[in-house]
Amino acid sequence: MSENIVRYEGSEAVPSRHGNYAAAETSWLDILAGPALAILLACFILWLIMKALRWLDKKDEFLEEGFNDVLGVKNGCVSGIPVKYEWIPVSTSRNHSHPAELDFEFTVKNPGGLRLAINKEGWLGPLSRPVGFYPPEAAIQPAWLEPLGFKLRWAPAEALPAFSDKLKSLEPLIDGNLEEIRLEGNILHINFLSEVTYELPEAKRLIDAGVKAALLFRS
Repeated sequence: MSENIVRYEGSEAVPSRHGNYAAAETSWLDILAGPALAILLACFILWLIMKALRWLDKKDEFLEEGFNDVLGVKNGCVSGIPVKYEWIPVSTSRNHSHPAELDFEFTVKNPGGLRLAINKEGWLGPLSRPVGFYPPEAAIQPAWLEPLGFKLRWAPAEALPAFSDKLKSLEPLIDGNLEEIRLEGNILHINFLSEVTYELPEAKRLIDAGVKAALLFRS
């Protein structure tokens, strides 16, 4: 009788059919758990990114509001003149450095379609500026432009004497950091580049000078 009894112990034990089903079910759960956790982690990271972007947007809004208050810009206008401006601090990366930039665009009146530019030429001379983009140099250059090497470009030439007062209003804007003053259409564009980030008082001084000039160009 004892010869017909077979005992299974330890690793030699054979699991039942129900045991096989439970093991298979557990393996499927293990397989599904990996992607589910990955999706949850991705959603959490995305939520953090969106929250950070909202914070940065709000920070930019606060910065812009602070600039608007100091510069006197209200509803996109200063002293009743529509204006757009950009204030860009100095930025430096491993292989590149970009200077600080201060850029103003005033909406003025230009019924005659006059074209004006005040800038410097690079070492390539006339080739350093886009061909046809600027008007030709004025035959008579204002004395207040010469010390810093700026040139006045104007078209049509015969209209220049009638605009002497308007040109004179640009003199306070002429400094070593001026990159360009340009009148095209009804936009008076003034651009400065500096190795040092512009502080608000300096930006305020420059925009005030730009406003005085823009008022004359609107008359």
